Amino acid sequence: MGSRWPRALAALLALLIVGSACGIFNGTTTTTAPSITATSPTPTEPSVTTTTTEPTAIPCVAPDVVLQIGDVTSLISNRLIGEYQTVRHDDLFVTENCWYDWTTDDCSVPVGGTTQIAVDFEHPCHRHDFGYRNYKRIETDHGQDVWNEVQKLVVDDQFLEDTRSVCAPRSLVARPVCLAWSQIFYWAVRLFGGFDDALLN
Repeated sequence: MGSRWPRALAALLALLIVGSACGIFNGTTTTTAPSITATSPTPTEPSVTTTTTEPTAIPCVAPDVVLQIGDVTSLISNRLIGEYQTVRHDDLFVTENCWYDWTTDDCSVPVGGTTQIAVDFEHPCHRHDFGYRNYKRIETDHGQDVWNEVQKLVVDDQFLEDTRSVCAPRSLVARPVCLAWSQIFYWAVRLFGGFDDALLN
């Protein structure tokens, strides 16, 4: 029996040490949860390879010179001014007929170029520029005598007809003034719209 006391005492002492360390005797309980690191799988986006294909540019191949002359003449002389404007602003037509020169400096005549009448005559001026520039271009590209005094007269006369068509629907009071300006513009292109004139080329 005497040998049991040291063991009992040792057990009691061990209980006190452990209990004290764990807070059993001071009313608190300390528990240490095991450290668990949870890693959730990161969703991965599927690998998508995007390939963009640039549209292939259609080469601008002008037709035969005879066809070019015929097309330009048709656009100048065989269409009403409204029809010409419709074609001029048709993106598909312009793209398909990429050899045309559609540039314009509007009504850059030496007289009346800043007046309201110049705005009114804008569409005839566009077609007039088209005629000058494209006949000159054909002549330059193909070395043929396309842009000459006879052809210039055709383009200028069409310009006169186009400006008169602008005047036609005007009132009886406004029409004579408009027609007078139409004639002045015509004389201006006849006199100053020369083959090398920088203002009206």
